[in-house]
Amino acid sequence: MRSVVLVFSLLLSGVFLQSGAQAKKELFSKAFKQRQMTTKSGNLNGFVGKSGMLPDSIEQYSYDPFKKEYSEFPNSTDHFTYDQNGNVAERITHQPPFNSRRETYVYSNGKEIESIRYDWNPSTSSWFPTDRAQVLSNQYGVDTAEIYSFYDTSNQTWILGSWYVFSIEYDSYDRPLFSINYEYDALAQIRTNYVKVEFNYTGTDTLPSEMYVYDWDGANWNKIFWVPRVEWELGFSPNLDYFEPTLIVGSEWDGANWVETFYDSSVVAGGNIEDYYSFEFDVDSQYFVLVYSSHFVFDTYGNEISNVDMEWQNGLSDTTYVVLNEIIYGSNGEVREWVNRSWSTTSGTEYRTKDIYYYGANSLVSAEKLDVTIYPNPVNTAQKLFIQSETSIQQVQLYSYNGALLRTWKGIDEKGMDIQGIGAGIYLILLEDVAGNTSTQRLHIH
Repeated sequence: MRSVVLVFSLLLSGVFLQSGAQAKKELFSKAFKQRQMTTKSGNLNGFVGKSGMLPDSIEQYSYDPFKKEYSEFPNSTDHFTYDQNGNVAERITHQPPFNSRRETYVYSNGKEIESIRYDWNPSTSSWFPTDRAQVLSNQYGVDTAEIYSFYDTSNQTWILGSWYVFSIEYDSYDRPLFSINYEYDALAQIRTNYVKVEFNYTGTDTLPSEMYVYDWDGANWNKIFWVPRVEWELGFSPNLDYFEPTLIVGSEWDGANWVETFYDSSVVAGGNIEDYYSFEFDVDSQYFVLVYSSHFVFDTYGNEISNVDMEWQNGLSDTTYVVLNEIIYGSNGEVREWVNRSWSTTSGTEYRTKDIYYYGANSLVSAEKLDVTIYPNPVNTAQKLFIQSETSIQQVQLYSYNGALLRTWKGIDEKGMDIQGIGAGIYLILLEDVAGNTSTQRLHIH
């Protein structure tokens, strides 16, 4: 239970690095809305489903609301390779026609501690580093600092850009007493966004019953938020990132008094979050009004099949923004499709994408039966493809990741294979020799 409290404190820390009115509005609600449904790093656990199957690649298609159909070709493709523990070791993302990036990940005890981003240089046909993120942790495995650097290509060195620090102190029960958080701009050599979070407990309870948030004015810590009431859901499920409080009430200091300004509540059933609500106090009506809600639907196996997030105005009378996710699973419980829809009811605009997941044989990835190499790889459309093999290759076929045959070459010779007219992206090459032995390899075209 102790580790859950530490994760809770970290979630709050990340939210407090905002500033101004937006931070006040979303201070606590964001901490409880964050769920690992998609990934921005090497952790794919949020979308592998109960099956534990990891995708080889993901293609994303955009929806045309006028034609009422998805695009014929993907607007982005992610390709993944994994380490022996199932963590993403490398992720290559391609967005036609020319934008490609590569990300590599380093782990310690299953926790991501470093990621490096690379961009593609078509003139040298090579990757070059651009950004690096590193994470430092304490003895409990809780993040205490996030360090961001950028790569100086002229001197071929990493330059420190900024870091976020979460300095946590614990009591004799290993419970966090408070966390001091700030952002350091290494280039300007200044610290900003100082915030302190204080946790209070009842007796030997391991979950906080009261919290304070302080702001630093340059000389003193000033209380700006008070959470006098927290009710916890005393249950834990792999579907939850942490112990979920069913109710959290917050007040803001107006200079003379504590004014109750918001409360968030969650409905947890069967180990899953089914509903989440966030309310704010409306000065004009003198009532709490709904400003945000989430609703989650699960199948009988506990897989999330849909969720809808809604921003509200005027209580329940109108929505301003809606996000809907629909997830389709395969026969083995693996994610097959993920549809994301978002629209504004005020502007009438809608944005929709569909992600298609490919696994193993469905990605046309087969065991190597033929010792052959294709080069150069990656390749640009101005170049030709060549083959190095000890046996005679009678046929080469180029496939998209959804299995569509795009081109066939026969009678391969030393002149190479022309790929002009093939769009940039990640493809599969199927090679077959005169004896019928085959090999399937990935090809990256820029």
